[in-house]
Amino acid sequence: MIFAEVSFSDPVGDGTLTYHLPENMPVPEEGCRAIVPVHGRRLIGYITGLHQTEPDFKTLPIVEIVDPIPLFSPAMLKLAEITARDCVCNIGEILHAMLPGGIKQKVTRHIRAATPENPDSCDSEALKWLYQQDWVSYQSFLDLFPGMSGKLGKLISAGQIEISHSVSQTAGPKLIKKSRMGIILEGL
Repeated sequence: MIFAEVSFSDPVGDGTLTYHLPENMPVPEEGCRAIVPVHGRRLIGYITGLHQTEPDFKTLPIVEIVDPIPLFSPAMLKLAEITARDCVCNIGEILHAMLPGGIKQKVTRHIRAATPENPDSCDSEALKWLYQQDWVSYQSFLDLFPGMSGKLGKLISAGQIEISHSVSQTAGPKLIKKSRMGIILEGL
């Protein structure tokens, strides 16, 4: 099994968290971004290391590899490591700062009510409101109904609400195909 060290743009853990690659997932290169679960959310992190040494703790699988080719060369990863050490921050913060703005993406959570048998029978105003909506931003929902944050786990388990994650679709690295055209001049 292959394990990946993943660092984030916000301080999480001790700088990196360890994840495993599912069997059907192609092995990414260091310097690629990955979507991974962190405390019930999905975040985009930077793969800073790959190894086959199984850790002493349970690991979660990487959900998705965002980049088909690495955004950072080995030299850039080394520079980020040195800068992180000198600036007393994690390498993910440095890698995030090194990215051009058009490449930065984020994962957004959405929430909706599952199809009810009788929406009028709901005893919760928040759930009644969700039945009238389609997918809404998780944060918008919590802003409207702050008392619901502790109850969402039970509602998910009961099948009354659904949570979805989406990745913002911003411009990524441009892959340019170059071809060389030559003119053959004969007899000149």
